[in-house]
Amino acid sequence: MSGSWKRQDPNGATVRFVVTNTGKREGAEVAQLYLSYPESAGENEPPRQLKGFAKINLKPGESRTVDLQLDRRALSCWTEVQHQWQLAHGEFKVAVGNASDATPLQGSFVK
Repeated sequence: MSGSWKRQDPNGATVRFVVTNTGKREGAEVAQLYLSYPESAGENEPPRQLKGFAKINLKPGESRTVDLQLDRRALSCWTEVQHQWQLAHGEFKVAVGNASDATPLQGSFVK
């Protein structure tokens, strides 16, 4: 997999990456997107959260670009003091792979 991170709008982001079937048979892959919130989000957030996935069917040697959207809700945290969802600000870390312990594509973006 190869990829890039881009900001789509002030309230969200798009994670774009390429998945390639390097095998000799047709196959499917489930690409999983994990997000880590900035430190400013507080201690209540888990260190890493599954925020999206896509099942991709590929022929041998085929590559496909995948875009996964992170909307405002995906980038927000629950605040105990205000009892509402609030958009987090700072550096978000993104990891993409086919399992939570196999994420070869990693990067970050700032909101």
